[in-house]
Amino acid sequence: MTETTVNPFPDEYNGMEAITELLDLKITYPDLIFFITEGPSDKKLFLKFLDRDRSYIYPIHGKKNIYDIFPRLPKESFYAIVDADFFCVDKELYLKETRILYTDTHDNESLLLISPALESFLIEYADEEKIDIFQNKCKKSIREVILDSATPIGMALWRNNQKKLYINFDALEFSYFVDLNTLELDVSRLVQELSHQKSIDHKNWEEFLKRMLTDHEKNKLCFARGHDMVKLLLKGLKTIFGNEQMIKLKTESDVERELRLAYNIDYFKKTRLYKNLEEIHKITPILKSYN
Repeated sequence: MTETTVNPFPDEYNGMEAITELLDLKITYPDLIFFITEGPSDKKLFLKFLDRDRSYIYPIHGKKNIYDIFPRLPKESFYAIVDADFFCVDKELYLKETRILYTDTHDNESLLLISPALESFLIEYADEEKIDIFQNKCKKSIREVILDSATPIGMALWRNNQKKLYINFDALEFSYFVDLNTLELDVSRLVQELSHQKSIDHKNWEEFLKRMLTDHEKNKLCFARGHDMVKLLLKGLKTIFGNEQMIKLKTESDVERELRLAYNIDYFKKTRLYKNLEEIHKITPILKSYN
């Protein structure tokens, strides 16, 4: 099947336009199962595992937009795959719909980073000796370091969302609150960086984040955004443990692309998301065959 070009509405979202296009696609491809994802990068990941002759992946920017249109689509043939985000603390905000499937971790990028795809990526772009020195110094693996440092950023983002402060987390200057020799995060300096955009109570925020880190020690993958983990990983490659090949990685998007390429079906099969897709596959085959 050759897919038509669709507009993922990254700038100006039009719900009725999306619904119309999806229904038109269903008429054009009546035998296909449709999966709505949160964006083009998620589409690229799931194209590795979903059979293009039996399924169609349609990207829409943002979970809220998917929530907006999904109840207005016919139940037959339409599913969505979205980021779990802060599910561990925001369960009541999630659309209770069996046809919406959630990632095992905060998002697809963090899903890639907790898998052996990270080790495959590091073999290509990191210096083995430098990794050993770094991990021995930190007494943690690279994965643990970037997860630990990304977690308080995610917790701060969650509180920002709760209080509707509209702080732009994509504009945060990591070098201000992350030690570029160890990749460890300083919570106090993170709060200071947040205050550059919004007037906040430093003591209150710092106490909140430290309390959250204690209370949610086992929920790090609920809070840590994959994009922040990738940013930390790229900084580590540039300043600590990268090899000569890492010059090919100009941006976080380059790192995410390489992680997607390293991620394979064996890793995906271990996820809850894959098991949910298997349940659909039992009714209507949608997964690629790897036999």
